[in-house]
Order: sequence, then structure tokens, then C-alpha cells
Amino acid sequence: MIRDDINLILNEILPDNDIKNNIDKLVTVGSSSILALHFITALEENFNIEFDNDHINHKFFSDFDYIEEVINTLR
Repeated sequence: MIRDDINLILNEILPDNDIKNNIDKLVTVGSSSILALHFITALEENFNIEFDNDHINHKFFSDFDYIEEVINTLR
């Protein structure tokens, strides 16, 4: 369920049909500060959490398992 919500948010932030793979979309979002901010904010609002700066790192934008783990920790 968490993974599904993450993917929905990711696809709302970056609906680019040319990028089929969600890992590639995640990396693309992480490479743009504006998209990254939108993604982080949407996750925080959706899951009613607040990420610490320590949570937001290169792994956050390349590993769905890591995002899921952080969300589970903060809930």
C-alpha cells in the first residue's frame, strides 16, 4: 500500500510517458530541486509525516525500499 501511494505520487509529479520505469522517474525527480521538493511535500502530506534532513539523501531518490522504510519509521 505504501509503495502504491509512492508510485501514484511519483507519477503525479512526473507524468512523463517517455519514462516508463519508476526507478528512472525517481532518479529524474531527484535531479531537479523543484520536482524533489514537490515529491517530498506530497509524501509528507499523504502520509502525515515530516522528513528530517538526514532522511533526504541520494538513496531517497534511488531506492523505493528506503523511502518505504523511512515512512514506516516516521508513522
